[in-house]
Amino acid sequence: MKFFTAPLSLLTLLAPLLVSNIGAGAVPAPALASTDANLPADILNLLNIGLVSQINVFISEDSFVTNIVTANFTVHNPLPVEITLDSVSAAAGIDGSVFSTFATSFKKFFVPPFSSKNSGLIQNVVLTQGIDAALGIVPLGVLDIIDGNVTIRGATIFGFGGIKVPLIGLVQKNISTSYEFVLS
Repeated sequence: MKFFTAPLSLLTLLAPLLVSNIGAGAVPAPALASTDANLPADILNLLNIGLVSQINVFISEDSFVTNIVTANFTVHNPLPVEITLDSVSAAAGIDGSVFSTFATSFKKFFVPPFSSKNSGLIQNVVLTQGIDAALGIVPLGVLDIIDGNVTIRGATIFGFGGIKVPLIGLVQKNISTSYEFVLS
């Protein structure tokens, strides 16, 4: 007998945040067409709860030939329970224009309650518009997640167990982004 579905479980985990984000200054969010598959991500998007607090991009000499960079990001867990990220695929850019994409899986990337943790290096981040266009956005110092798909497990213990929740269609704007040129 199944008592809870993943979206309900995520709602239970998000309940403290739902209550704390409602107040006199709350602005109604636009309505989105939702399906069961993307409901958890829609909730995070509507509440403007971003999971990524920092992006770091590493541009090597080879990047000027391959249009591939390395990156990492810091995940902030706003929940009172541990979360574990199993996989992430994302398209990032500025104002709806995609400049980079990547997909990766993690062996054991768990983030304690109300904490932040770095993803470690992610190889093969593709610059979809090429290095020249990407260099044009470096001075902005921010990136948007235009389309993020994350498989997390909530309420894990040191990365084990938990409730699997696919987050399909995450968006987040103005994430602080640093760029480092790595010369060999």
